[in-house]
Amino acid sequence: MRSVNPDIYTQEYYLTDCSGFAQFVKSSGKYLAPRFLELLSYLKIKPGMRVLDIGCGRGELSFWAAARGAKVVAIDYSPAGIRLAREALKKLPKAVQKNVTLKLQNAKELDFPPESFDLVLLIDVVEHLYREEQDRVFAQIASLLKRGGELLVHTEPNRLYVDFFYPYWCYPVGSLLYALRKMIGGKRDWQLPRPKSLRTISHKSMHVAEPTYLGLRSVCKAIGLSVKIVSKTTHLRSSLSWKDRFFNFLVFAYPLSRFAPLSFLFADDFIMVARRNT
Repeated sequence: MRSVNPDIYTQEYYLTDCSGFAQFVKSSGKYLAPRFLELLSYLKIKPGMRVLDIGCGRGELSFWAAARGAKVVAIDYSPAGIRLAREALKKLPKAVQKNVTLKLQNAKELDFPPESFDLVLLIDVVEHLYREEQDRVFAQIASLLKRGGELLVHTEPNRLYVDFFYPYWCYPVGSLLYALRKMIGGKRDWQLPRPKSLRTISHKSMHVAEPTYLGLRSVCKAIGLSVKIVSKTTHLRSSLSWKDRFFNFLVFAYPLSRFAPLSFLFADDFIMVARRNT
């Protein structure tokens, strides 16, 4: 089965490129970047919960859950990621250390007993898996969740948005509005990032199967999980005035793009909570 080479996930990547690196470097994993705190707000971590963090990387999400009393198994197939996580864990309180088990392990080989976990975290991992890997990993997760257990997924970018709707609608329309605003002496604050900048060099080598809304939903439905997906557009302007709201509506169809079917096209960020009900 195809797989991204784990050796490309280097220490340099985790400390200079991988999302949340600045907060990790500053605090050695004690504190989370705001975007991670937002993701975890969709969950209720309770003392004694069994949590599996797949693709844990540096480990800070696992440490956060462990600090709230959860018993966490954190796995990653990157030796560099696990090494950084182990070094960071040593600097944390003993109460956190005893709640975390770190393992060098491939997500396709989850050798845990059925119904072992109350919660599974799959944060910024799906896009790094080939489609056949995604099917296998999600099927294993379904069997590992206890009844009533939840899976939290975050993935970006939406392939349809980055490849089609941003370069061929959002960016041209936004640039036109920016040019018109500039011509009449307005502030130069409506400029959008160029389409090519939406993917970094690491994305091009690591993101082998960026999902779509429907693809993400279907893979969970196929294994019997109930699904709720929150779609976000991260390039919106802050709605400080009617002009900002007008810009967001014309360029990103916002707020209509918060909902299907426009969210399939204009959202670039997906947060999914899936639940095993039976």
